Amino acid sequence: PDVVARRRLVHPGDSRACRIACVYPSSRYFALGWRFDRVLRASETLLSRLAKHTHSVFLAVIGLRISATVLDLPTDELSWLTRGAIIVVIIQLGVWGTVIAQFLIAWIFDPQRRRENDRATTGIIQFVANLVVWSVVLIVGLENLGWDVSAVLAGLGVGGIAHARATQTLLGGMIETISHVLDEPFKAGDFVIIGDRPGTVLHVGVRTTRIRALSGELLIISNNDLLKSRIQNFADLQERRVVFHFGGEYSTPSAQLRDIPGWVRAAIEARDQVRFDRCHFQTFGESELRFETVYFVLNPDYAVFMAIQHEINLGLCERLEQEGVHFAFPTRTLKGLEALAQGGESG
Repeated sequence: PDVVARRRLVHPGDSRACRIACVYPSSRYFALGWRFDRVLRASETLLSRLAKHTHSVFLAVIGLRISATVLDLPTDELSWLTRGAIIVVIIQLGVWGTVIAQFLIAWIFDPQRRRENDRATTGIIQFVANLVVWSVVLIVGLENLGWDVSAVLAGLGVGGIAHARATQTLLGGMIETISHVLDEPFKAGDFVIIGDRPGTVLHVGVRTTRIRALSGELLIISNNDLLKSRIQNFADLQERRVVFHFGGEYSTPSAQLRDIPGWVRAAIEARDQVRFDRCHFQTFGESELRFETVYFVLNPDYAVFMAIQHEINLGLCERLEQEGVHFAFPTRTLKGLEALAQGGESG
């Protein structure tokens, strides 16, 4: 119906609009079908993993317990059989819980995009998930067997504080590493500047990150200090904005001052992989007429940028030299020296 409605809204001669009106719903339904198929295939994968990790002992005990409801067994034997079935069921639930946790972790951290430095972190997350699952299994199992779990939990709470203080640094590093994976400020191979130290990320570990500095040495920074620092990441740099300044002498004629932005633009646009933005007579400096120039290098490589800037500087020097315009440099003009000299001679 929505396809027919769209056909009525367009002109009969507009074949392109008709094609769009017909194709749009189909593409939308195809996208929804693809997502549903992906979820269905993931569900089938999860069910197959659960079936694969279902132990035969669990099936046998469940069958035996169901059979016991038909048989007239003594109360003591039925009680022991029930407790054994509970233990087996709880253990099987723990196994299924670890399988589900592993599946969800693999779903969140796509294995096709997983990098070498993420494996340790996903292993930590899997370990924590398994620890939580089996802790819950142990508590539920003890409670179903008639144990007083509240006293045990109270003891674990007091002892847990002591253990938490003893392992505070390790747990902090684990949490920071997990936070790094979820936030992902950088990855191995990215060029970053941390504080005032530029370098390339080599490895992100549980407690530390290794960075190869430009000067060649290896920087090892704790993740705690790293996440508190200001990080500049150049991995996603598509183009580089460049700002540079230069100054002319105060004796430069105003007509030439008006022409300088055009000369600068010509020097920049003569290079490849650049886009000129602006050039202005910015301000009156202490000893110079200051110009500001902005352009973009359409290549993130720093070596390419430096080569382009080198050629622009040479071209600008050549053009200013041809026009008789000189670069300014810090100077001081002292007046009255001749008068002082004449006064000294007359004295």
